[in-house]
Amino acid sequence: MVAAVTLTGCSSETARGRLELHEIPAVSAQLHCDESQVLKADMAFHDDMRGFNCFYSDKQTVLLRAYEHSASLDQILPDLAATISAENQIVIGKNWYATGSPAKLRELARNVNASPPESILTARASPPLSPQHEALGMCGAYVTSAIYTYVFEPAQLSSITQGSDDAYPGIQDIVQSVGAGLKAEDVSEDTFDSRVTDHANTVREFCARIYGQTRESGVDE
Repeated sequence: MVAAVTLTGCSSETARGRLELHEIPAVSAQLHCDESQVLKADMAFHDDMRGFNCFYSDKQTVLLRAYEHSASLDQILPDLAATISAENQIVIGKNWYATGSPAKLRELARNVNASPPESILTARASPPLSPQHEALGMCGAYVTSAIYTYVFEPAQLSSITQGSDDAYPGIQDIVQSVGAGLKAEDVSEDTFDSRVTDHANTVREFCARIYGQTRESGVDE
């Protein structure tokens, strides 16, 4: 019998145990991944995040994300519900979640004293974000998408960023700067999601500046 996970803020039965962001590398090390990718931020979300993608030669995976604030799960988990299945299960902690192969998730759960993985996630609709958090998330996602296009599909970049200087003045500069750095590091499509988070502070500072300018001009009022 498969138990359903019902997310209700932080009171879910499976929402036990907080992982501090600085603990995430140790959690990853315990899993003895054949390949591990570190994520230093969620580029499309305002809260601080640390995570990893853990890959094994037999195609099993563990993808873990931990947020500074436990309330962030109320925003994040609803979008995952449709992806959870018998093959791709989920473990939920107080401020973190992990998805992936059932056997590896059971190992993770034992390591961090969490509830066993589940194959059904029932999550309520996300509560509305504040205008600031929504704007910062949209900006981060847009800039990251433009950086990806710069690195891997440069011929398409103009169609992505055309007219965007009105909403995001200076976006061309940040996309070129970060994108050129990633190209110099020979980043691949498989590692982009991880490597781009090395530049999360640069993107966040840009988006915060844009939001501040928007507020000052009264555009969002």
